Amino acid sequence: MKKFMTIGATVICAVVLTGCGAKQTKQTKAKSAAQQSSLIAASKHSTDTNAQRTALSEASLYSDQMHMSESQIYSKLTSKKQDNLSASASKWALSKLSKKTWDQNALKKAQAYKKETKLTKQDIFNQLISPAGDAFKPAQAQYAVNHLKVTTDIKYTK
Repeated sequence: MKKFMTIGATVICAVVLTGCGAKQTKQTKAKSAAQQSSLIAASKHSTDTNAQRTALSEASLYSDQMHMSESQIYSKLTSKKQDNLSASASKWALSKLSKKTWDQNALKKAQAYKKETKLTKQDIFNQLISPAGDAFKPAQAQYAVNHLKVTTDIKYTK
């Protein structure tokens, strides 16, 4: 019964987060769902607690769908107004996500800022590391701005 409730809660969360304006292709959604499913399936075969599996499921959704930083996800997982999970379960779940995940999330946020705003690379970096902004680590933000494609806004006129 608990398995069905956990699976049901995961499906509901996925539907809610997907409906919140996430713009992804079908291929990206399928890849994210597959990654989340493999993480959850791997955790079910070990001695992980339900709280840890729930934290991992939620952390994966926040990361894959919203491209949040580790700090932001931890805050959501442990917030009494959000997921209200224990600090230990939340830390455990975040430890299961790779360093590459955080670099890629920072890059996706940076790409969105570049596409939607006129921010400079320095401004994007500052937004990414700001505690009031995205709260990525400086190395993650640096990775992101280093990997932004350079576009020129200069128009030649005679």
